[in-house]
Amino acid sequence: NGRRNFFPDRIVLLCYFIILFINIAFYKNKFPVEIDISSYKFNDEEIKVSVELNGKIIDSKQIKYNGDEQDFKKVIFNIPAEKIGFQTYSVHLEEKKNEVSLQNNHKNFYVEVLDSRSKVLILSESPHPDIAALQSVLSKDDNIEIEYKTFESWDKKTNQVNLMICHNPTAQF
Repeated sequence: NGRRNFFPDRIVLLCYFIILFINIAFYKNKFPVEIDISSYKFNDEEIKVSVELNGKIIDSKQIKYNGDEQDFKKVIFNIPAEKIGFQTYSVHLEEKKNEVSLQNNHKNFYVEVLDSRSKVLILSESPHPDIAALQSVLSKDDNIEIEYKTFESWDKKTNQVNLMICHNPTAQF
């Protein structure tokens, strides 16, 4: 009769970032990832979709297929960028019996995590309550990295410092 037999199968079609397909994220922020999943002959079934980093599940969601013979799902994850550098993430679909291929149930995607924190160097002659108050306020922002030195212990280098605060500088400074 010319008809082909199709067997139950699911495929991770595409993993991508929602905004501009740029695979860059910023340290200590979350970035959205959209995953497109196609299924055939998995009527009214529920499966688990998980995202892994270095073999550890960092997030997962349950999805339920419609009663249709063929179905398409879009799943969105907000992934935390917790390590600086190039990261390899994996998307995995739960395996089901009678599936034609299990090889298409996972896909890797790659993200470069950049450190966008501002570096602040605070210098003073000696420890002071004003310095402690300033450090306390600035340390509440995850995007600020603070370093405190006395004028005497400072090596006079300002490598990659975005802001230098000098408290009560002396003539020696």
